[in-house]
Amino acid sequence: MLQELALCPSPRLLADYITSPDRFDAVVATDILRATTTITEALAAGVSSVIPVESLDELKTYKGKEGYLIAGERGGKKVDFADLGNNPLEYTPQKVKGKTIVLSTTNGTQNLRAISRLAPQVPIYIGAIGNLDILARLLEEKYSHILIAASGWKNCFSFEDSLFAALLVESLCQTPPILDDATQMARDALSLYGDNWKKAVAKSEHYQRLKKLIAQEQIDYCLKEYLYSIVPQYLHGEIRITHKV
Repeated sequence: MLQELALCPSPRLLADYITSPDRFDAVVATDILRATTTITEALAAGVSSVIPVESLDELKTYKGKEGYLIAGERGGKKVDFADLGNNPLEYTPQKVKGKTIVLSTTNGTQNLRAISRLAPQVPIYIGAIGNLDILARLLEEKYSHILIAASGWKNCFSFEDSLFAALLVESLCQTPPILDDATQMARDALSLYGDNWKKAVAKSEHYQRLKKLIAQEQIDYCLKEYLYSIVPQYLHGEIRITHKV
């Protein structure tokens, strides 16, 4: 039974939350605009796995390898040597099915690697708006102490990732008895908007940043609910589908 849900609002604070490798029995990494949406979309489109890497130098080592496509983004823009960017709409089955994607992004992949160093044996799930409902069911069925690890923006707070934690709580059948202050604050913010929560996201700094860099349809797609029937898991250096309905 789910007993506790906490929100780490920045990767820089992860060590203060994951005070021992078994402090939580599951972690949900989220970067809804856009890395965790892109990862989930890629796996739904049939890629064999996604390998998150931190540096662009490491990403380059996979360039041209048979069976691999490299995807890179910095500052919201696709890196020039990459096959793909951090745009979920690029990941069509025709382009990526059967491939291994090696991905490096400004925030999301950095967050994933940081979590895995602190909690190497704990299940790390990929949370996006599009798989929110089945993620909530999975967590309720299997876990008791959950950490939502927001990717933020360059180690700073991002409103949309923290709001994800509140949306997750609202998707649960029963509210956990223990919610930390960060989650409570996110829920209070969500309560001001209710079903119009996308208007709150539209006010966020990162939403406004991306509006200047990418097509609106990309942003809108990342905020769509009920897109996926999968929950990806980061395990042994790769992200694969481990839960499907």
